[in-house]
Parts: sequence; structure tokens; C-alpha cells
Amino acid sequence: MTGDAAAGAAVTHPAFAGPDHTPHPLHRDATNDWIDANCYTDLWIELLHGLGLDPHPVLPTALGVDYEGDQWTFFKPPPEDLRALYGIELIELTAYRPLCEHAAAQLRRGHIPILEADAYHLPDAATTYRRAHSKTTIAVVDVDPAARTVRYLHNSGCFAARDEDYDGLFRVGGGTPADGVLPPYLEAAKLSGLWYAGREQSVRVAVDRAVECVSWPGRAAAMDSFLAAFPGDLQAIPRGDLIRFDGYAFATLRQLGAACALGARFLRWLDGAAGLGLGDAATSLDRLSQCAKRLILKAARSVATGRPLDGDDTFADMTTDWRHVGERIRAAAGPAAVSRVEGGRGGAR
Repeated sequence: MTGDAAAGAAVTHPAFAGPDHTPHPLHRDATNDWIDANCYTDLWIELLHGLGLDPHPVLPTALGVDYEGDQWTFFKPPPEDLRALYGIELIELTAYRPLCEHAAAQLRRGHIPILEADAYHLPDAATTYRRAHSKTTIAVVDVDPAARTVRYLHNSGCFAARDEDYDGLFRVGGGTPADGVLPPYLEAAKLSGLWYAGREQSVRVAVDRAVECVSWPGRAAAMDSFLAAFPGDLQAIPRGDLIRFDGYAFATLRQLGAACALGARFLRWLDGAAGLGLGDAATSLDRLSQCAKRLILKAARSVATGRPLDGDDTFADMTTDWRHVGERIRAAAGPAAVSRVEGGRGGAR
């Protein structure tokens, strides 16, 4: 089917043709401190899971977060790891036609379109749905332009939107660049070369990536930098301004905590696969996740009341655990893995 007829036809990616999608166990872990990690990483967990692939090998990116001066790194699975582990090529698309047509065209080729979206139109986004506008990312797995329905991966599951929400997600009648409205960022996961590296190669890639992530220059001092800035950041938020605090907490403590929680689960998977004795490092990450969650509550009270936050003991524990994780991973991986990584980067640390 081609041309206008194809443009309006319903199309579903075969991996998601069933009526239900069961979330990956990473998103069903009742002990997790955070419901989700971040929209992009969570999307890839569910996308790989839906394709029958293990997402654990691309999660060492959670170990490499850094304090960027005003926020912690928004961590993502690197495209080179998606290619090396699964044969997936991630490309940027030019949006020159209606977005629903681009989505349908990619799905017909067996690829998955990944779309920057407004959570205002996502029925699964409980806190923002038809309440507030917020940028997020979805992967479209089924689209029916005639019926104005779409199924998409977002955060920890697969959901559906229709009618006005469909129009909002695909910006139907929402303006063009000529009107001063820029199209959203659009990608496609090309799956024509899909494969799975296998357990042995996946573990080797994961070990090297974990060592690389904890060895980046400045990473060891990231926690010190954040904790030095944190009290001043809180003081700069006007007393009682919890809306501004929520944005700050999401970009800092929540991103840090979610990264640590996911990093702990990655290390436990890697330990089970390679027997590296990383249980204590995973425990340190769990403690960091829990500290970040407690600090959000304490900091919110500080902003609400104007009283200073006393976190010296917590700060000391966070610094100790942060450094321990990096040191333990490098030691457990061994000199050969560290040499491979540092040799590939010209010895930079």
C-alpha cells in the first residue's frame, strides 16, 4: 500500500500486536524507591522488553551521571550500545509531513518512531494529563489515523490515546513552522538489523561500559560538587514557592535518586551474570537513592517553612557511598577491563 491510501491506514508494529503489554520486571519491582527512572530510559527498557530483548546491558549509563552545575545528568542508553548489543540503529528524522504520517511510514518499515510529546495529552501521565504542559518522550507502536487512535510506550508501560489526545500528540491543526511553531524532535529505531549479542558479549560490553561510566573525569567529585551547591540552591528558592522547588527537585535529587536505584538493579544483574561481587556497591547505590528521597522531603519542608536544612550527616554518608561505588566497580572489573577502557580513551580519567 502506497501514497494517500497508505497514509491513512492503521499500522501496528508486529512485536506489539497483542492486546496487552506486560511491563518489564524493572518496572514491577515493589521495592523500587522511584516509579520510573526517566522517560527516555524507561521507554527503552519497555521497547527492548517488547522486542524480546534483555534491557539490562544498556543500563550502566545510570552509573555515569554527573552534577552538571544546575542538575544531574539526564541519562540515556547510548546509541552505540544499542547498535553493538542489539543491531538497533537510532536515527533522527525530519518532520516535513503530518507527524502521524511519519509514524505510520516508519511502522510500515518495521521501525519504531520515537516522538517528543506533551504529557498534557497522555492519559497515563496522572499528574499532568490535561492539567499542565510538560515535555516527555513516547515510542509509537500502533497508529490508526482514520480512527484517531495511537498506542505508545511511555515510562513503565504501553498505553492508548484517542480523539483530542491523538490530535494533541500529533499536533493535528496545531500550527506549522510558517506560524512560528517548530516540529518536535523525532527519531526512529531502525530494527532491520535486529539481533542479540548473547550473554557473554552482553556482559563484556556491560562491564566495560560500567567501568567507563564511573571513570569519567570529574565523576568522582560530582557528589561533592552537588552537595556544596545544594544549600545555596535551596536558599535561592523563595519561601513557600513549592512549584519552583518541584522543578529543582526533579532535575536534581529525583534524577540522582532514580539513577542510583536503576544502577543498583543493573549491578545486581551484572553480579548474577558475571559473579563480580558487586553486592556492596549495589547496596551503596540503594542508600544513595533512599537519601535522595529523604532529602526531597526535608528540602520541601525547608522551602515551605524557611528554616535551614540540616543534612551534614546525610551529606557525609552520600559522599562516602558515591566514591565507594566507583572504586568498587573498577576493582571488581579488574585491571584488564580498566586498561581496555582507558586505552580506548587515551588513558583519560
